[in-house]
Amino acid sequence: MVDLFHYERKYELAFEGHRYFDIRRGQIAEQVMNSPAMGINIVAKLNPDKITHTLQAKIVSVGPWSFNAKACLSPIPVSEIHKNSKLILLQNNY
Repeated sequence: MVDLFHYERKYELAFEGHRYFDIRRGQIAEQVMNSPAMGINIVAKLNPDKITHTLQAKIVSVGPWSFNAKACLSPIPVSEIHKNSKLILLQNNY
């Protein structure tokens, strides 16, 4: 069921700018983001005789992309540490 949830969210959030945070929250970032980044190279060829054009799309590798698990950790705000005297002023150690 969790896999179906991740699959649905993958396409639902693809172009809304929430995907990065969603895979971090779902703790699947190391599996998803440790692969080469891919992109699409689109070339348009215009035909001056006719008012037409041809599009060619090719999937290309943009470059290496790696994700480290410690990137999922955010710093603890100092104001929150000051609210509780039992907390010590240490950040997330990975």
